[in-house]
Amino acid sequence: MELVSVIIITKNQSRFLKKCINSILRQSYKNIEVVIVDDNSSDDTKEIVESNSSNKIKYFLHEKNIG
Repeated sequence: MELVSVIIITKNQSRFLKKCINSILRQSYKNIEVVIVDDNSSDDTKEIVESNSSNKIKYFLHEKNIG
């Protein structure tokens, strides 16, 4: 079974992030990873990602806004 990577690029969109992550993790195909690239959000994006205990999530924070 091939690993499928779902990449989420976000900046200050925490109000949608939890629902998005949960939707991805509920898919019937289970060999997935969720890669979240945070473009230096000033909202609670990091806290939402850290509150999810799934080991399928990889979080990357860019310290400066790269667009």
